[in-house]
Amino acid sequence: MNSAPRAWLITPQAPSEIWGGYTLIGADDLVVAVDGGLQRCKELGLIPQYLCGDLDSVRDQDLQGFPEERIWAFPTDKDETDTELAMLKCLELGYARIVICNDMQGRIDHSLGLIQNLRLGFQKGLDIRIETSFQRLWFLPSVWEAEGLRGCLLSLVTFGESALFSHSEGLKWPLDGLELKPELSRGISNLIISERASIRLTGGPVLAILSKRG
Repeated sequence: MNSAPRAWLITPQAPSEIWGGYTLIGADDLVVAVDGGLQRCKELGLIPQYLCGDLDSVRDQDLQGFPEERIWAFPTDKDETDTELAMLKCLELGYARIVICNDMQGRIDHSLGLIQNLRLGFQKGLDIRIETSFQRLWFLPSVWEAEGLRGCLLSLVTFGESALFSHSEGLKWPLDGLELKPELSRGISNLIISERASIRLTGGPVLAILSKRG
């Protein structure tokens, strides 16, 4: 099991609880408030080490007393989202494992932007995911293995011309030899039926969305 420290990006839309629980934040982990996520940190009882963003949604009372040297401030007129900037700053600090906490319930364009952040982080070799209260999103590596997810739904969406799978285990509908195409919804709502599950991906970027049932 990889025990390297994680960076946790607390966005303004961070849910009251995430998939694995905020108790998983370790003493060596980094907590970053993404702009208005500074207020959310206070509501969740989290103490961020850094604040990142253009500060357009940060309340003055939340900013008071926050160390200036711990603020990654950017202009409002910029190309990147605040979350993308926070991810890149964490990468500069050497964090290769990042969790973005967001309920994905707001504007669709913002949700798509977060998925773009995932894609960029994946391309840079990061172990990065989004966690909501009942879902976990990440881009599949060539080999994915997991335990303890029996009963969860797993949806797979290709972000390329197509995605090719050589093998899978523990899924109700096997992926052996399957080609997923971006214009078809065939990869939605598979079911994990065993304590151990695995996927072998041979081609194409694939977004994985794990959902708790009930």
